[in-house]
Amino acid sequence: MNENAHVALKMKPKSDNARNASDTSTSSRSETPTRIGGPGYRSTGNNALVPSGANHRSYPLSYFILSPSLDERATNFFFCYYIIGMDQASSQSPGGTALASDAVDENLIASIKALGLASYGNFCRAPEIRREANSRYLESVQLTNKALRDPRTVKKDSTLLTVMLLSQYETVCGETIDSIKDWTSHVDGATALVKLRGSEQLETRTGLRMFIQAFVNCIITSMQIDSQIPEFMLKLRDEAGKYLDTRALNWRSHDLLIDFLSLRCQYQYKVKLNPSEVLSDAIHLEARIADTFCNDDPSALWAYTRVFLDEPDPENVYGGYYDVYHDFMYATTWNTMRVLRVLLNENIRNTIEDGWLAFPPYFQEQKHIEQQQQAVNNLFTLQADILASVPQHMDYNKARSTASTPEDRSDDQSPYKFLWSAFDRQKRSPVRHDYVFHPIRPNISTIPAIRMSGGSFLPWHLHLAATMDIASPELTQWVSKILQKIGTDMSIKQSLLFGQHVIDGMRLREQRTHENRRNIHQVVGFDQNPEAVRFLGG
Repeated sequence: MNENAHVALKMKPKSDNARNASDTSTSSRSETPTRIGGPGYRSTGNNALVPSGANHRSYPLSYFILSPSLDERATNFFFCYYIIGMDQASSQSPGGTALASDAVDENLIASIKALGLASYGNFCRAPEIRREANSRYLESVQLTNKALRDPRTVKKDSTLLTVMLLSQYETVCGETIDSIKDWTSHVDGATALVKLRGSEQLETRTGLRMFIQAFVNCIITSMQIDSQIPEFMLKLRDEAGKYLDTRALNWRSHDLLIDFLSLRCQYQYKVKLNPSEVLSDAIHLEARIADTFCNDDPSALWAYTRVFLDEPDPENVYGGYYDVYHDFMYATTWNTMRVLRVLLNENIRNTIEDGWLAFPPYFQEQKHIEQQQQAVNNLFTLQADILASVPQHMDYNKARSTASTPEDRSDDQSPYKFLWSAFDRQKRSPVRHDYVFHPIRPNISTIPAIRMSGGSFLPWHLHLAATMDIASPELTQWVSKILQKIGTDMSIKQSLLFGQHVIDGMRLREQRTHENRRNIHQVVGFDQNPEAVRFLGG
């Protein structure tokens, strides 16, 4: 039901007698001007309107206000900006109609209001709206706990979706380290629900889509703590492969993520102690990722175009160039794979250098020197490629092109900007995503596709780029400013935490570098040799 219809119902007289009386009253005064409140209503003299002929029951003016309430604003904000492919009013979209109906579980409604209010409050810079959002969040948590205890609702799509939206709320509102812990707790809760729902959830399009979203979040939490992906998630993914196009780029990227986590855990927990074997496995996987994600086919959906600036713009573009992607999803996938390659190349470089420092030393063949140098070169290239994806996320290239349709020009007037806004606006035709669903049962649920944590991964990618040991102070400061801007202008408060962390990390690196130089000077006696001090950069 749309807002106008909802208001119209509220304005209907409460009884047939009242309606008949108002109709009679209206017809008898057909020649008189319409009074305040419209035909069939009269003023009581105390700023309240009542149906003419009714038993003098008073109604407050707020009863007839046509402007939406705060909760309605939050819900509509959510429909407009968090539902993928929402190109019409929420009440006219099948998915929007389902979420707006009375049949939706109250815990899901509360989470939608919480996320909508949080984002809306961030853009409005309104702490009071944020407080209302927190109230809806707590309400949703309580209702969700109730749903989890009920065997009739614990396996419902709406229950899983609510938990996933609660994790997104932490991304939007979190400004402390506790928000990351809370985000992880919600992701773990969603993973537990996926296990409980079993393979039946994979038989519908909605179930498949939500499983993929939960699986991606599970990968992120596993990478945070260097743990393997739970075995049941891997088995469910194999089952999901029966209903998905496994040739898709996203599916192949998940294969690479799984293999990376397996190798990383073997390295972290000393399952593989032979340095030569560790080095060989890392080089092999890094080459697989590089071969899968290569930008050598301009016609491919996942390809991107590099744009070089005629004049430097260091505030918005680092290094004098930026990349333009066809779709937000592909830009996110590219950066995720770059993160994997960064970690692998750091592993390759460190493993070889550890061999050089060992006694007796090893990895002294010419091929090892070349592998170490190639790893270092790759690190600089991957770091630069992540930064080159930033301007499009920040809607920079919008300023360098003129909107060609009235719709584009209308979008440009929107005061609300998200990391995906520029991608959605620049598409002249729909981009066919890789996944092709082949569910065996009809889609009973009408829950639409909703943007989850994947819509806010860029701060994580930038955090890695700025905390690499090759990051210069200038690069770190630039990334910190971008992270601050994402946090203040694009409703991802967690980005503010990352922005401060990269600055703190830079200061710590500078302090350690200074201490190391001082120790070298004292041990070798360079403090007595100014020329040697200058040679070392001290």
